[in-house]
Amino acid sequence: MDSSTQTNGDAAIEWLRTHGVEIVDGFVFELPSGLKVRVTTEDDPFLDKPYEAETKITVFTSAEVSACILGWYIYQNDLDPWPSSFHAHNYDRKEVLDCRSGVIYDSTTRKPVRKMRPKKLAAFLDAVPDRLKQE
Repeated sequence: MDSSTQTNGDAAIEWLRTHGVEIVDGFVFELPSGLKVRVTTEDDPFLDKPYEAETKITVFTSAEVSACILGWYIYQNDLDPWPSSFHAHNYDRKEVLDCRSGVIYDSTTRKPVRKMRPKKLAAFLDAVPDRLKQE
């Protein structure tokens, strides 16, 4: 879809898809003129307006869910440090991924069940926003 027929809503959805993000609290559109528009509801009329090329889109999230990548949820302020301070949750499979080692644990028994393949782990980590990569 080219920018002449794309709406701001279309551009926001495309941004979510390309960044692997599923849950956000809103968007900030920085127009080429420098004007910033904050959108927090799906029915905001700004989303129906034509998208201007070179508009910068950023998202903001609550302190809770920060990103969902390949079904793994990462929380910026996760209070549970198990199995490490940098981990992700897969609620459908009831699993927790140690993002450093790639070991996947059963969240109920806390026992390791498998290990994510190195290439898949590398791709996953590449998709994680830098602000969520904990030391």
